[in-house]
Amino acid sequence: MRAALALAAALLAAGCLAGSDVAPAAARDEATSAERTGFALVAEGCVSGGFISSYHGSPKLANVWQTADIREELGNPIRDSVGMPTIGPLFGNWHIGIACEKVEAAGETASDYAFGWVGAMIERPAWDHGGADLHFLLAGLAFDGGPIGEALRAATTADVTHAQEVRFDWLVPRELPRSAVYARFVDAERGVYESWSEMQRHRDLPERSIRFWWAVPADGSESRSGHAHTTGVMAGRYHPVYFDMRVGGGAHHLTPPAGGVELASHNMLEMEHGPVLAQPCTTAVYEQPTLRFELGRVVEDVLLHEVWTH
Repeated sequence: MRAALALAAALLAAGCLAGSDVAPAAARDEATSAERTGFALVAEGCVSGGFISSYHGSPKLANVWQTADIREELGNPIRDSVGMPTIGPLFGNWHIGIACEKVEAAGETASDYAFGWVGAMIERPAWDHGGADLHFLLAGLAFDGGPIGEALRAATTADVTHAQEVRFDWLVPRELPRSAVYARFVDAERGVYESWSEMQRHRDLPERSIRFWWAVPADGSESRSGHAHTTGVMAGRYHPVYFDMRVGGGAHHLTPPAGGVELASHNMLEMEHGPVLAQPCTTAVYEQPTLRFELGRVVEDVLLHEVWTH
């Protein structure tokens, strides 16, 4: 009994979180955690964006991942996605498509390339080895069905679905102080994400790194979490896996003006998300001259008991 209590105390001191088991050295083994798997996508002329459904509060997802306050990243909106005035921290679900003029990956070159992701902004997890400016927890990741997407699927057991389309149509010229955009991201398995929003220039961004966290089954089997369309958790035994996206300097960040018109819709192709839903969601657009997206590693020192789904 004393030995068990001592072990529990040691794990807590090492950063063990509810819903996970963390080996004492896991969060601090930078050399191991920075190991790469070989998949990297280098892109030029990218625009990424889509809608973010925001809500008041700061919940912990799957009893592990602490959500981050997204107000600054959204241009400090004056209301959340149910129309309530912003009076405190906001968390939210991001539905982001990325369209690039040119990409290189897995020995292939492609033009007009589209991929995208769904997730929530989180605080840096206890086991992270550092090096990222922002962290997101994924609920979905979509790449093409061609050689590049298949190379990523071959390198990971994460459930990478199929991106079909990403587009940004400027309904009012984007060069004007107050413009408007229609954003669309289509994931063949998960559905159609689209938004209509007034926009304005929020800020210029320096070079920064974004780390995307997900989870894969601890037994090495293929994950199916990317096909889970309902909000909740999937119980089991999982290890975290991460992807890094490094965005070059000179990026432009656009968000809606205070009180501007915003509307978003998530139309599930399989209708598992319920009927078509439209609500006032904040659209964010990032014009990114260059980016690099690469697969990190599975953090086998950390055992998760649940996977967050959305």
